[in-house]
Amino acid sequence: MYPYGLQDKKFLNMRLLEILEQHTDSDHRLTQQKIVDLLETNYGIRCTRQTVKNNLMLLKDMGYEISLQGGVCLMSRQFEDAELRMLIDSVLFSRTLSGAQAERLIEKLVGLGNKYFHAKVKHVSHLPKLIHSENKQVLLNLDVLNDAIEQERKVRFTYNSYGKDFQLHPRRKDPYIVNPYQMVANQGRYYLLCSYDTSNRLSHYRLDYMTKLEMLDAKVEPMDQMEDFVQGYSLPKHMAEHIY
Repeated sequence: MYPYGLQDKKFLNMRLLEILEQHTDSDHRLTQQKIVDLLETNYGIRCTRQTVKNNLMLLKDMGYEISLQGGVCLMSRQFEDAELRMLIDSVLFSRTLSGAQAERLIEKLVGLGNKYFHAKVKHVSHLPKLIHSENKQVLLNLDVLNDAIEQERKVRFTYNSYGKDFQLHPRRKDPYIVNPYQMVANQGRYYLLCSYDTSNRLSHYRLDYMTKLEMLDAKVEPMDQMEDFVQGYSLPKHMAEHIY
């Protein structure tokens, strides 16, 4: 353990914030002595209550919303509990992610809350019972398509369907080569909106059915040449007309 005098002030402030994020909210507050104890127990940092108070005031001056009335607590954080629950539920009921991917992502999201938040998401324990994709390449597909859309480049992929063995099998021997324009989430799944060079109509493909996805060097055909855009394009209207 080290006395505070040997510690960098920025390091102490970082540890103070970690303690406030993990142990406090508007309903749970800490005394300055408890913070002193947690600093020593969790991080091996020895300091006084006055040092803690001085650094808390410094954090307030830096813009952190910290209350010192009736105990110390962090009043605002990157995500409120309700926001985290919404993000977790969207992952939990996603049919695009594999079960393992969903579980890892939920674990990270839960880690953004304090220790009192963890008890509020017990429904996450039902994860194995929910329906998830078996295609573990979905997150990789998202990255590749994001890059391709941003750089306006074509993509090539194998498109599959599930067989009687519940495994993905290619629908045809030749890969699909398309102009990617946009990705949308609908009914718990991600879809790619794209077109072929030989057609002026939009096509749709599910990301969890794609394998061997790669970005090509060839540039995409302009989106405004699609028939769907001639009289103005509305994504909500388009999705309503193509609900499946």
